[in-house]
Formats: sequence, structure tokens, C-alpha cells
Amino acid sequence: MYSKAQTDIRSLTRAELGDRLTAAGFPAYAAAEIFRWIYRKRVEDFGRMTNISRPHRAHLADNYYFSTLEKARRFRSADGTEKYLFRLADGPAIETVLIPEGKRRTLCVSSQVGCRFACRFCCSGRSGWKRDLTAGEIVGQVLSAESPATNLVFMGMGEPLDNLDRVLKAIEIISDPAGIGLGRRKICLSTCGLVQPLKKLIALSPSFKIALSLHSTDEKVRAGLMPVSGKNPLSQLVQVLESWTRKNPGALTLEYLMLAGTNTAPEDAHRLSRLARRLRAKVNLIPCHATGSGFDPPPPVEQRHFRDELVGRGIFATLRRSRGEDISAACGQLGLSALKPS
Repeated sequence: MYSKAQTDIRSLTRAELGDRLTAAGFPAYAAAEIFRWIYRKRVEDFGRMTNISRPHRAHLADNYYFSTLEKARRFRSADGTEKYLFRLADGPAIETVLIPEGKRRTLCVSSQVGCRFACRFCCSGRSGWKRDLTAGEIVGQVLSAESPATNLVFMGMGEPLDNLDRVLKAIEIISDPAGIGLGRRKICLSTCGLVQPLKKLIALSPSFKIALSLHSTDEKVRAGLMPVSGKNPLSQLVQVLESWTRKNPGALTLEYLMLAGTNTAPEDAHRLSRLARRLRAKVNLIPCHATGSGFDPPPPVEQRHFRDELVGRGIFATLRRSRGEDISAACGQLGLSALKPS
């Protein structure tokens, strides 16, 4: 057990750790060496870091600890998707999903316990927001997956922009060449669209990808699906994103959950194609899944027709194949297992 005076070493970037260690008399190269022990060799015992002097190892043990995630349950889908239910040190649970596809292994991580924004089609916000995850808890999901990820998406429980500083810190740790070393172009942050945090993020010129949970181009319909849209209107989101996508064409994806009788009419396809062209964005079409929300997916023929409408207008649009629905791991379903006792 750790004391309140100790710091979770997995919540520190290499620069932060280096500053702390330099002040404590460590050599300049120590932070990189410790990162390699933690993230490359997966060592969680400072005593085993044999190229660090004994006095310095004792200092590390006195001042730092390793955050841990308890793997409470593991679910495996018929399609190979895996879902992990992690119990955090203070009791709450989060979910993480690993989606294998050929040589590609995409890990979908959570950024919060619950969510504040209560999108009507999503389970994650039904019990409300409990707390933000630390950078170490986000990084821990990557370390705890049973297969190394080739791609990382912040599309799990919670809203990444609502925990932006810790999410950015986690991305820095995950992409550090001395750490996990996952390239930033392999990382995608998905957001429901918070204008002010998005402005802050865009100002940093992120080199990772961004996905906007769109689901309707009609402000009134979108606000009915996503209450967050009331204070964060699509018109403002588009203005914030437009200058960034002009310099980074193809780095934005518009996520579009297909809801029968709600957002798949021909006029929806026309508006969506205009917006995607304006933002130089790809479109990811997602048939909605069973979440107890009352929404149903459109018939398959309608889904294909909607995609073909977009493609016919010159938009790169993909109709996503559902993965992990039988274990409640598909889009919108995360949180179902976390709400049940393990």
C-alpha cells in the first residue's frame, strides 16, 4: 500500500519525472532508463532496476508507487473482440475494449468513470459522472491489455475533452519513444464536442487524430440526441475545427450513429456530405446497437443506400461492421457491465 506522500510514477511524463529526479540528485539519463524499465520491460519493482544505484532505488521506493488496475472480468466475443472490466483502487469500474483485425489491434480506452453528458444512445452516462481517470489509470489500460495495441482510440467511457489535461499527459507517456512508443498518428481522440476545450486542444496543434461524435447535422435533432449540443452548437464546433482541418486534411473523422427514422433521410445525407467536404473529413457510419435507449438501426439496405449517397458525392465514407455486440462492447454499450456487480 502506498502513502499520500507518494506519487504514481505512471502519471508522470518523462520530462516531469526528469525534473523531479534531477532535483533529487539523479543523473540526467535516469528518467529515460526508468521509463524503459516501466514501459518496455514492464517492471513494477524499483529494486529490480539494476542499472539505477541502490540509494536512488531506495529514493524511488520511498517517493513513488505504481498505480494498478484489477482485471475483474474478461469477456470474449464470437468475433474475437475482448472487453476488460477493470476495478480501480478506490472501487469504481471502467471498461476497455481490444479489437483485433488482421495485424491491427485497436484498443479503446476510457478517460472517466461514467460521463456527464448523457447522450441518449449511450450507456456510459446513465449513472452520471463519478470522477476523472488519472493519467496513470489511462496508461494502465494500455499496459493491462493482453495483446499489445497497434492503434489507440479514446472512445471508451467518458468524454476525453472533459479530462483533457490528464488525457494529453497520458498520450505523451504512451507515445514517448522511451516508453510504450506508440506513434501519435496511431492515436485518435473522440469527443462529443466541447467548444472551449476543443479550442485549447486545436491551439496545441495535435499530431494525433480527432473524431467528432456528430450523429446529426441538424442542430435541433442533434441537441435532442446530445444535450451537450445546447451549449456547444455545431456551428461553433465547425468554426473551431475548420482552420485545423485546412492544415491537416484527413485528420478528422465524423462519427455518425445511424438511427432509424431520425437521421438517415436523403436530406441528412446531403447536409452531411457538405459538412464533410467543408471539414475535409472522413465519415464513419455506425449502425446503432442495443443499449436500451429505444433507438433501432435502419434496415441494412437503408444503411448501404445512405453510405452510397455520401460516396457518390465524393466523400470517403465507411459503414462500420459491428464488433463485440454480443459482449456489450460495441459503440454506445460501454458501461453496461460496469453497472452490474462482478
